[in-house]
Amino acid sequence: MRDAKMVLSDEQSDIRAVGDWPSLWLELAAPGTLIEGNAATTAPFDLAKGMLKEVHARVRTTFTSGGAGTLQLQIQTDSTNAFGSPTAIYDSGVIVLATLVAGYRFKIQALPIGASERFIRGLWTVGTAAMTAGAVDLELITQGVQTN
Repeated sequence: MRDAKMVLSDEQSDIRAVGDWPSLWLELAAPGTLIEGNAATTAPFDLAKGMLKEVHARVRTTFTSGGAGTLQLQIQTDSTNAFGSPTAIYDSGVIVLATLVAGYRFKIQALPIGASERFIRGLWTVGTAAMTAGAVDLELITQGVQTN
């Protein structure tokens, strides 16, 4: 089921210059559910349990580059929303330009067990050469069956 609050990149197209381009971030609460506002929690949680399960990431608009641009996606967690010391819980590796066509889906099975920091985001990294066009989607998918 799709939840607008769980969308991290919705046709994100600011991914152009060589470097890192963060998605929106989400704040999570125990056990793996979203919280509203800035309510504090110290309860431990695991992103792979409860309702939060899958991550869908895809190229919405074909990427182009004046050179041999590449793109990499990391799903990161951290204890703060500044992401000063993020933990990568998924890394796509470098994806070459020829692969970055509309409809391409990053191969993310599910969130790993043990991913337990409070904030989550995507980090898109453009390498080798700047992009001249392209857009991506990244969202967390909730499931209808409780597993914890």
